[in-house]
Amino acid sequence: FYRALARRKPPVVARAVVAKELARIVYYVLTKQEAFNGTFKGKPLSRTKQPKWPRLASPPV
Repeated sequence: FYRALARRKPPVVARAVVAKELARIVYYVLTKQEAFNGTFKGKPLSRTKQPKWPRLASPPV
């Protein structure tokens, strides 16, 4: 989202727009007390965080 916006707008403006969108997401999640559904403006995120815990004691063989 940022890269596409930065091509059309100055970087400072693009960062401000992304910050505003993130603030909207945070506000919605906190006020509705719902889990974030992993989409941004109707599109799934390109990368999702993998849970780091609990870890397996040893790798599968």
